[in-house]
Amino acid sequence: MGHAGEKIAADITITPIEANPFDIVNALADKGKNYTYSLEKKPGAPGDKAAYILHVSNKINHPGRYFDKIALHTTSKISPVIIIRVFGIIR
Repeated sequence: MGHAGEKIAADITITPIEANPFDIVNALADKGKNYTYSLEKKPGAPGDKAAYILHVSNKINHPGRYFDKIALHTTSKISPVIIIRVFGIIR
């Protein structure tokens, strides 16, 4: 949420738990026309797990709202797809 013309962005950190280790193999937006996104793998320190950071940035510069989803496809048998919901409220 923010005002038109301002930079509006968020970073989401995804860290697999020990009971369900996985890698994220790709990220796909449902529509993806009102924002940009990128996925970064952050290697862990020795003995720590890697984490993933999903960067999401608004790209519209006028008042309005939008809703979308980003599907993170993983190597997990328990959770092969993780859905991240994206909401934009521009005032």
